[in-house]
Amino acid sequence: MSNISPDPSVYAKGMFSATIVIVPKLPMIALEEIDSFLESVTCSESTITLRFTREQYRHRAERAWASLTEFFIVTSNTGCNRDGQRAPYMISDFSFTSNETVIVFNA
Repeated sequence: MSNISPDPSVYAKGMFSATIVIVPKLPMIALEEIDSFLESVTCSESTITLRFTREQYRHRAERAWASLTEFFIVTSNTGCNRDGQRAPYMISDFSFTSNETVIVFNA
């Protein structure tokens, strides 16, 4: 193992960064990757509600996720986790509402 010496200027500024690679056993959907297609994300104790900006985006998501039975949603949205953090939610059920732009996940 080689000795790694960090750049002291990084610590002088009080900043630190790390990269962690996670290999999940279940599929993961990171909402920040589809954020431009979402009007809002609302979290409660037992549900996550996605409101898409257009009906076609919701239908595209429905087709992509229809075969999933269990998966994780990772949020970085205000009201779903602490500011500046991400939170994983295990999803085992979701439904499509009569509103053409909304999907409700049960966490």
